[in-house]
Amino acid sequence: MNSISTCMIVKDEKDNILRSLESAIKFSSEVIVTDTGSTDGTVEIIKDFIKSNKEVKLHHFKWNNNFSEARNYSISKCTQDYIFILDADEELSEEAVNNINNMTLDKDVYSLTTANFLDLEKTLYDTIVQARLFKRGNISYSGVVHNQSVYKGKPEKIEGLLNHYGYAWTDELREKKYNRTATLLRQEIDKYTGTNKKYFQVQLFKSMLIGKKLKEARDFGYSLAKEFLESNELPALAYEYFTLYGMMLAETKEFELADTCFRKAKSMYPTCADAYLGAALILLAQNYIIAGIYEIELFYKFIDNTDFIFTAAGRKYEGIADVVAASLYLKSGDIEKAKLHLKKLNNLNPHYDTGNYLDTLLRTIISQVCDENIQKIWGELMELYKDKKVDLSILDYDRLYKKGIELSPIKKRLVFICQVGLEHFVKPIREAFSKEYTTKLITPQSTDEIKKALNYGDIIWLEWGNDISIACANEGINKPTIMRVLSYEAYLQILKQLNWKNVNKVIFAADFIADIVKNNYPVGDHVIINNGVNLDKFTFRNQPKNKNVAFVGNFNGTKQPDLFLQIAHKVIKEDKDYKFFWKGQIQDGRLYNYFRMMITKLGLENNVFYENHSDNVNEWLEDKSIFLSTSGHEAYGMAILEAFAKGLKPVIHNFYYAEEFYPKEYLFNTIDEGAKMIIDSSYTPELYRKFAEEHSFSKQIEETRKVINSFNL
Repeated sequence: MNSISTCMIVKDEKDNILRSLESAIKFSSEVIVTDTGSTDGTVEIIKDFIKSNKEVKLHHFKWNNNFSEARNYSISKCTQDYIFILDADEELSEEAVNNINNMTLDKDVYSLTTANFLDLEKTLYDTIVQARLFKRGNISYSGVVHNQSVYKGKPEKIEGLLNHYGYAWTDELREKKYNRTATLLRQEIDKYTGTNKKYFQVQLFKSMLIGKKLKEARDFGYSLAKEFLESNELPALAYEYFTLYGMMLAETKEFELADTCFRKAKSMYPTCADAYLGAALILLAQNYIIAGIYEIELFYKFIDNTDFIFTAAGRKYEGIADVVAASLYLKSGDIEKAKLHLKKLNNLNPHYDTGNYLDTLLRTIISQVCDENIQKIWGELMELYKDKKVDLSILDYDRLYKKGIELSPIKKRLVFICQVGLEHFVKPIREAFSKEYTTKLITPQSTDEIKKALNYGDIIWLEWGNDISIACANEGINKPTIMRVLSYEAYLQILKQLNWKNVNKVIFAADFIADIVKNNYPVGDHVIINNGVNLDKFTFRNQPKNKNVAFVGNFNGTKQPDLFLQIAHKVIKEDKDYKFFWKGQIQDGRLYNYFRMMITKLGLENNVFYENHSDNVNEWLEDKSIFLSTSGHEAYGMAILEAFAKGLKPVIHNFYYAEEFYPKEYLFNTIDEGAKMIIDSSYTPELYRKFAEEHSFSKQIEETRKVINSFNL
């Protein structure tokens, strides 16, 4: 065994540390582990491991928000001739271990290919080549976060993968890591100028993408564009900025700036593949076929032969590349080459990303490929699309059907039909069943479109018991049919027009909705399934109580904004530090004008705030501690349940049937009661989150699956 000290810094890695240690002792004479303040049992696992593995030595470093100082401290404890840098969420492949053990170390520095796994199933990854093995005395680190190794000499590559599992995050962990990393990166950006500053700016841009802060990333990327595009002094990592930002621009059809970014990337590293894929993608979108083929062929030329130390895309985008290539060759009339890429897609790891480009490929076929050529690739298309989810319009499906292409002939088709504008509750249900069924969400605009939707599905799901659902049911479907009644429809006389015999199963979102409908109409087989909250979308805020009060809901009379103001006024008379925030869409302009006037009359301009609704509710709730719902009617109150999931204290007006859903200690009847609950010091985020876990979206789907499976198709 070579004289190698493996050097690790760790914190709260109880789920990963044992795997990493077992990997390290396979090729190391010494393993130096430096803990920076674990509180989750990591240290105890390490100490237990040391009992039978004396080459492992544990040290402690007081965390000071500086990764490089911790890393350099750990390096200082190493005693062997070479130092291998390993993180607690990494392990070496057997190939890499064998190659290290069998080689003679005589160079200053060696690199390995790191596979960054991106999914919890550990099947999808991208790659990056990094220097990891150094002669002692030839390695140190700089930078408080995304620390850079400082060494001399050109790395010699060791074959085999270093597997990194730290990017396979839940949404909650992703949010937590983003908040920590972004704060440190902004501090570093403020410290530096020139190339170093640009390096940390790119890392912040990448962190926004990883953290799914896409609007922030788009805005920040645009702010960097002019300076980066005009500069000749850029860090190597700027290549990733140009390719990743270029891809974002391609999605919004900002082709001119995207092309400029890809050209800049290619000028930096002409043999790195990623920018050629981006260039081919935007050329395809603009119908420049010959130029697009030239770029995609360069992508394949360089994908395995790059001399660039980083890679922005790597293998995870190979599926997208094959879709782009197949589309280009189909448009050019080169059917044989198109077939090759269709076959590659058939053999592709199913977890690899193809984005929305499979839809693009189909649209190309629909609109631009003659029937004769479609017949030549029909077999490959059947194999490719039989178990893929695509998002075409019902008219596109119909045109494909007329050309002899029947999508997804094996899976049963579950069609969700909904009135346009009311799809928000059914979209996640459709997504949840997309692996078991071929799913399609359709918002028909005419009788003809209704008939096509009904003909396409094997199982029909009618979302909301409104006029669209009634029109569908009254067509005489003669297929297993589910109708879901959520709220307002229970009070509409329109349900008299429904042919209830054509609905096999009714799902009610709440007991009282079921009671109202059953008392007035001949409801048959039915079940109560409450809406559940998607816990992955709401990171748990387990922090001390502050004085920020939130409400999320559309601005209308049902939400009772006058009650909201009166409670706010009562609270602020007691404590002027409280702030009240309402987020929603204005649906009653006259009521909103009254609301603004009363804020002024009550002297609440510095304490009550309103802003339009957007998709970042989880982020918006991050600095709030209390959720005040003043609504007079809810089917269940999804915004309330989301606040529970976030860990906010719920203060809920006792709306009709609220006691059926929520514990009484969270409900109020009067202004005084609501104000007292807000000011009261009781605050237990763990209990609020636990309540949400008991009413999760996953449980809703389990109950819904029983309904669908009852048809025994």
